[in-house]
Amino acid sequence: KEAEQAKKDKQMGEDDYSRVQKQIDEALQQHKTQAEELAKQKEAVNKSLFQADLVITTAQVMGKKAPVLITEEQVKNMKYGSVIVDMAVEQGGNCEASELNKVVVKHGVKIVGLGNLPSTLATNASELYAKNLQNLLFHLSDKDGFKWEMEEEITQGTLIVHQGNILK
Repeated sequence: KEAEQAKKDKQMGEDDYSRVQKQIDEALQQHKTQAEELAKQKEAVNKSLFQADLVITTAQVMGKKAPVLITEEQVKNMKYGSVIVDMAVEQGGNCEASELNKVVVKHGVKIVGLGNLPSTLATNASELYAKNLQNLLFHLSDKDGFKWEMEEEITQGTLIVHQGNILK
């Protein structure tokens, strides 16, 4: 009986070894597949990144450091004159080369790392809208008042009613 039990134990040990070895092989294959997929994704990202004139990053994780999406090496390979706007700079930044509350140029790429950037957009949008309206009014008028150049493209595109007649 003891010999029989020893034989069963040996078989069970070999079966366990085979099962564990199979699990290890499967895990290694899965890891290899994931690594290949990540390499493909990185290649696709790099292709777009290296051709881009403007990149805006926004990835953040609540309560944690922001994930790095653009490495210093990737910045080196970007087009000269490109711009990165790192909107996660307050949490450490999505770009390794970002600096909090600074606009820097590294490797010919301008990197905007201004903290709380969204809060400044309303002011900029209002200023831009006001400037556009001012330019439109200057274009449509002279020192004597409105000039009615009815054949001119901007006048045609913006004038809806003239002398009581609906134009559009």
